[in-house]
Amino acid sequence: MTALVALVSMAMIGLVLPFNLHLQSVLHMSALKAGLVLAPSSLPRGRTALVCGHPLGRVCRCVNSLSWKALLGFLIAPCP
Repeated sequence: MTALVALVSMAMIGLVLPFNLHLQSVLHMSALKAGLVLAPSSLPRGRTALVCGHPLGRVCRCVNSLSWKALLGFLIAPCP
């Protein structure tokens, strides 16, 4: 699980950092303006995390309990 969090963090940095550098170097925005441009994008990410978090939690509980029957059927019935 820790490796997954690290990969997601690196992916987010890999997407946001180049855009932030573009805003500052090419469009000559200050760091504050570039941050304010990128700030509204956190709202959709938060809503997406709420929607995706519940199914992912169900899958992780199935994998952690090593219940392969539950893992294969997690879309049909909730895991114990």
